Parts: sequence; structure tokens; C-alpha cells
Amino acid sequence: MAGLRAEDELKAIEEQENVDKEGGEQVEGASSQAAEGDTVEAPTGRLPKKEGSDSPYGVSNFDRIRAANIAKREAEEARLEEERKLREEELAKENIGTLQTQQAKPREISQFRKRHMERATSDLKAPPEMTAWQRLYPTYGLVLLIIAGCMGFAVVYQAPPASRRLFPDIPPAAATCLALMAANFAIWGLWKFPPAWAFLNKYMLVVAATPRPLQVLGAVFSHHSLGHLLANMTFLWFFGTRVHDEIGRGNFLALYLASGVVGFTASLTNFVLWRGLHYTTLGASGAIYGVITAFFWMHKFDEFKVFGYPPDPVSGPQGLGFIGLILGMHLLPLVTKAGHGIDLASHFGGMLTGALGIDLARQYMDYKARLRAERLKNTGLLNTVIEKRDVSPPVVDTSSSSRSK
Repeated sequence: MAGLRAEDELKAIEEQENVDKEGGEQVEGASSQAAEGDTVEAPTGRLPKKEGSDSPYGVSNFDRIRAANIAKREAEEARLEEERKLREEELAKENIGTLQTQQAKPREISQFRKRHMERATSDLKAPPEMTAWQRLYPTYGLVLLIIAGCMGFAVVYQAPPASRRLFPDIPPAAATCLALMAANFAIWGLWKFPPAWAFLNKYMLVVAATPRPLQVLGAVFSHHSLGHLLANMTFLWFFGTRVHDEIGRGNFLALYLASGVVGFTASLTNFVLWRGLHYTTLGASGAIYGVITAFFWMHKFDEFKVFGYPPDPVSGPQGLGFIGLILGMHLLPLVTKAGHGIDLASHFGGMLTGALGIDLARQYMDYKARLRAERLKNTGLLNTVIEKRDVSPPVVDTSSSSRSK
């Protein structure tokens, strides 16, 4: 195609040169005709354009395809614009006959749900006027009492004998974790029951605008989302049973509850002082992270393999490595300032409580073990003295025999 065009252009240029060589007569004739008023087109050196096209070679197949695509696009734009206008007219007339408008209309709430929703919703137009300290100190006081109660419970708790257990065939660790899981599932079910909403909003949800001290305790067992609940309970079963086996039920329950309430206290402090009063939070994540941190802190220098990896003879990461990984996952959103809906403050508070709590529990267990060893040692010495007294030779009375002689 390019060769043909070049030949045509060369031929036109040669014809133009021949016209220029003929000179005089044609030029003079052209001048005279111009003088008489006739117009004569001067040669331009270009090929004339063909009818219906901007090109001297006519309309190509590519030109036809492009024109068809342009026409198709313009028709689609016109159709979409017409639909938009019709949709705006229907919305202006409140006509909900089309499927799209029906889907956009919110689902009608039953009178039963609406009544309990109104009961559970506060009528406050703005948060009460209070200082930060006034919002926080009642919760701080209750949390100190809860921590003291947890420590006291861990000290006085005595595991019941198998004959007095409700489910003697279930291991104690499994029974404890299953009971905690049942409590969490029960509260999740209550969130689906409208008459319970007013109570749950008051005591099972940490609300920065209207804080109540019991919120930090109730929110440890409360979940809105089933996915959130299942994730927390999975980690509770996997790590909770192991920590329970190592420190016992009293220490485990104290650690779990203290991690949860301290985590939510950190959240409330973060909301009141920095993030804002419009935030709320709930869930067992603070308690779960406390248990996970306690497990890895107990085994901070032990090596772990995940599903047999890394294979031998390569050593697996230590417990401190897993704690560092968890911290890194939580610090990354803070460094990148990426948007997230995670209550990081409760996780950090739970992790700190788990590390400190497991150290206290282990120290108390060592102390009890030393007392038991000393008691056994003293008991053993006493038994030895008693045994020596029992085996002393009897006193023989020889007076009668001497008289008989």
C-alpha cells in the first residue's frame, strides 16, 4: 500500500513539472482567462481528494470499522444517559416500581424490633460534659478490685476431686475452656434477641461517651460478629487448654479475666484521651492475646515447629520470636497509619497482662512447691523419730528369775 501511494505521488509531481516546462502559452492563456474573470486553479502538487473521504485513496476498511465503533459507542452513551434521566424521574416521583429502586429501598423493620431498638438507644444528643478523669477513675477503681479478686481466687482455689466434678470424664482444662466458650456463645445469642439490647448496650459494650465500670468486665464475653467469635474461641481452645494444664484452673481463670479487663481499660483510656468519644469496642481478644502471650512467655527459649517445619536439623523459632511476630503485626498499622477497625489498645493491654500474670503465677506455684517440699521433709523427720521410738528394745524384768534361783 505504501509503495502504491509513493508511485502515485511521484507521477503527480512529474506531471506538474511537465506543465511548468510548457511555459508561455498556457501561462499567458491562463492569465488572459483570469483577466476575463474565469478562475483557474493553480496546481498544488497534491493528489485530489475522493468524494466522501478526507483521503485521496478513498475510504479503507479500517476507516469503516472505526466509524462503526464510534457510532456504537455514541449509541451506548445515549442509552445510558436516557436510563439515568428516567431513573431520576422515577426517584423524584417516588416511584418504586422498578427492581433497582426496590432493592435500594431499606427493609421495613418490624414494630417489635423497632420498639426494643428505641429502648436500647440513648436519647442523649451529645456525650455528657465530664472531664477525662471523671470518665476513667470509676473504671480504674473497679479494675483494681477485679485484679485483687483474681489474685485472691488464684490463691484460695482448690481443685475439686473427681467425684465432685460435674463432668468427671472431661479433662479439667477442656471443661474450663468449654465453659468460657459457652458463655461467649450465649452472649452472642443474646445480641440476636431484641429485648436484651438495652441491657447489652449498657453492660456488654465499652462506650467511651457513657462509660460504666462493669462494661470492661461484660465486654470480655461479648461479640457482635460470628466470625470474630469463632476466631477468638479457636485460639482459646488451642492455647487456653495448654496454659491451663501448666498453671491450673485458678491461675488460668485469673489470668484470662485480668487480661480482658486490663485490655479494655487500655481501650477506654485510649478513646477518652486520644481517639474520641464516638468509639465503642467489645470482644474477648484482649483476654485471648493475654493467654497466647502467657504461653509463649512460659516457653520463651523453647523452639517450636509448625506442622513439622522447619524440618530437622533446622531449629524452629523460639517463643520470643512468636511474641515479636505478634507485636510486629500490631505495630505495622501504627507505623503505616493504615485504616483498620482493630482495637489495638486492648490487644496490647492483654499481652502485657499475660506476660506479667504468667510470671506471678509461676512464682506463686514455685513458692507453693517449696512449702510442700518443706512440709514433706518435716513430716519425714517426724515419722523417723516415731519409728525409732517404736523399734526401741523392751525392758526385761529379771527380779523374779533371780529370786527363783
